[in-house]
Amino acid sequence: MALFHDDKDRYRYCEILDKTKRKYGFALYAYCLMDNHVHLLVKEEKSPISVVMKSIGVRYSMYFNNKYGRVGHLFQNRFRSQAINSEHHLLTCARYIHNNPLKAGITTKPEDYSWTSLPTYLGKRQEPFLDQALLLGVHGSPRELKQFTDTDNEDSFMDFGEDSDEEEGVSGAIEDYLREQFGLKTRDLGFLTKESRDAVIALLKSNFNVSERELAEILNLSKDKIHRA
Repeated sequence: MALFHDDKDRYRYCEILDKTKRKYGFALYAYCLMDNHVHLLVKEEKSPISVVMKSIGVRYSMYFNNKYGRVGHLFQNRFRSQAINSEHHLLTCARYIHNNPLKAGITTKPEDYSWTSLPTYLGKRQEPFLDQALLLGVHGSPRELKQFTDTDNEDSFMDFGEDSDEEEGVSGAIEDYLREQFGLKTRDLGFLTKESRDAVIALLKSNFNVSERELAEILNLSKDKIHRA
C-alpha cells in the first residue's frame, strides 16, 4: 500500500519528522521516502528509537487517514531496525539509503530524486533537521560523499532484526493524540460524559494498534468501558 500519494504527503512526513526530532531528540544522518516505505539512518539520544518511530507513525497515520477518509492502521508491521557497529557500516548504510531510488529504477542519478537527504548533502537545498556533520566529516567533502555514493556496490540492509519492545511508546503516543486533538490528558476521560468518552475511545481504537486491556490500563478505565465504546 502506498504511504505517499503526492508530494504534499511527503512534505507532511518531513514536517512530522522535524517536529518529532525536536520533541524527542535524535540525530538524523540520512533518509529516503519511497512510495510504500521509508528508510531512516538515526542515532538514539534522548529517547528510545521505539518511542520516536511510534510518534512518527501515529502522527502520519492521523494525517493520512484524515486526508483520504480512511480508518485503521496505516503501517502493517512495526518498524525494522539494524544496529550500526562500525564507520564502514555507517557509510554503506547511508549509501544504500541514498541509492534506493536508483536501484528501484525511479531515477538514473540518485541526486535527482528529491525525497532523500542526498541533495541536501550536495548543497542543493537546506534541511535543518538533517545532521550533516558526521558523514561530511568522515568523507571530507560533499564531492567525496558523492563519489562514494556513486561507487558500484551490492549494499544490502534487508536482514533486519526487529525491536522486541512493542508496547514502549504507545502510552506517550496516545497522550500526544489526546492533547493535540482534544486538549485532554488521559486522566480527563473519566470526567467526560459517556457519549463523549465513548467517541474518544472509539477513535483511539481505530488509530492505535493496542489491545482493549492495554488501552484500559493507559486510560485508567475499566476494560468493560473500553469494550462497550
